[in-house]
Amino acid sequence: MKKLFFLTLALAAAFACQKNAAPVAETTGNAVRFRAEIPNTYVLKSTALEGKKVRIAADATLDNATTVALVEGNKLTPETDIFWKPEQTAKTTFVGLYQDLESGDAPAAPTDLKQEYGMVSGEGAHDYAYHSTYLTATAKDVTPETTVNLAFKHPFSKLGVTVTNDLTDGFTVKGVVLKDIVTKGTLDLAAETVELGTEKLPVPATLVEGKYSAIILPQSAKLAIYVTVSKEGAEDREYAFTLTAANAFVANKAYSANVKLTDETVVGEAVGFAFTVADWEDAGTLETEELVETHVWSAIGSWDDWAADIDLTETSAGIWEADIAYTAGAQFKLRQDHAWDKSAGLKSGWSFYGLGAFDDGYLEENSSVNIVLKANADTDVEDGTYHIEFHSADYRFIVTAVTPEP
Repeated sequence: MKKLFFLTLALAAAFACQKNAAPVAETTGNAVRFRAEIPNTYVLKSTALEGKKVRIAADATLDNATTVALVEGNKLTPETDIFWKPEQTAKTTFVGLYQDLESGDAPAAPTDLKQEYGMVSGEGAHDYAYHSTYLTATAKDVTPETTVNLAFKHPFSKLGVTVTNDLTDGFTVKGVVLKDIVTKGTLDLAAETVELGTEKLPVPATLVEGKYSAIILPQSAKLAIYVTVSKEGAEDREYAFTLTAANAFVANKAYSANVKLTDETVVGEAVGFAFTVADWEDAGTLETEELVETHVWSAIGSWDDWAADIDLTETSAGIWEADIAYTAGAQFKLRQDHAWDKSAGLKSGWSFYGLGAFDDGYLEENSSVNIVLKANADTDVEDGTYHIEFHSADYRFIVTAVTPEP
């Protein structure tokens, strides 16, 4: 009999602890939430990212989980959630990838947070516009259960060559090719570095806003610029310009060079030149507006075994209201964004919450004590509809009966 008595006490204690704690899924933690900062460079001004897809991937702490997310302002909404592990303490690194693909899809998932990338196709072409839209983001060592901020940027270097043609014999510029640079490598997205390969293919530049432009992998190189000129009825000529020493090309930087063709320029003989450097133009975050976090508060409780949230409506700034169907004796809490990162429960030492507005009518942030409505310490309220009003700034809480009438 004594054993049965202690077993009953143990079960009762376990049940009480379970009701006062936030429900935890058996196999997964809460869904990871993401926000984005996206550069509004001149390359992307005509290609708004609103409604576009980005690839998101996590490191081995989350079993290399990956998903595709939709850009909605500064929010990234995953098509399929990535979940924290239950009771996770290890920090996680996340990466993001975007590229303006013709299919509208997100880039493929990287392997071990690494992505192989080549600047020249098998046909020897260099798609400047395509490479210009490639963006990466890295969020290192993110603490579990916190929002992941992915700040996207250009992982490559941009080159722009202005060619001044002062030739007097009628030859015009036909094209510009960059040489003596590595054109293929592997992006280590977690470390934000590039592992260069050995391939060095000619990179044909594209005329963009008066400059012969190309995108290259970050590297230290003694770059050469070859300018081909042509004239009807005559053979093409090629002029060479080369750096006098290796230059360190840095990610997210734009480099400009000016070369001049004159009647004194010798065909095939290299002439020195230098770059000027600027940050890749960045007008701020998407739509150039301040990042504003948006949240929703909801009620969740034992009336349906903690299964579904009842969203509150923000009737004015920081004031959240809703009518809830309350069953006498039910326990509940309020929480932000349908997650337990931020919640509201009874103050420590309180055992119930009364109806009406009163001076001490405040909840406590992340309290372990569930809310129970009572008429007084000894009397439950009746089953019915109750109006709740919650002030998220200071956690003031007001409850009034709708039915039965007070």
